[in-house]
Amino acid sequence: MKDKIKEILIEKSEVDMKPQDIGDTDYLLSGGLNMDSIIMIEVLVAIEEEFNVVFEDYELTEENMVSVQVIADLVESKLQK
Repeated sequence: MKDKIKEILIEKSEVDMKPQDIGDTDYLLSGGLNMDSIIMIEVLVAIEEEFNVVFEDYELTEENMVSVQVIADLVESKLQK
């Protein structure tokens, strides 16, 4: 799951990176990915489609999008419901 999330992040942010270049706990809102709010929305929509989950409005916070690990944990919690 984390590798797929990394692939989505790379695709949507249009950077020349490989999934292994992104650490599971790397802070996504700065650094090499240079994520902004528009890209994060595109990432979230792609993750919803890929994993067949829906993020609630209250879940769309910076705290829930800071790293691949945090996003994966959120998706995993939705898949277990």
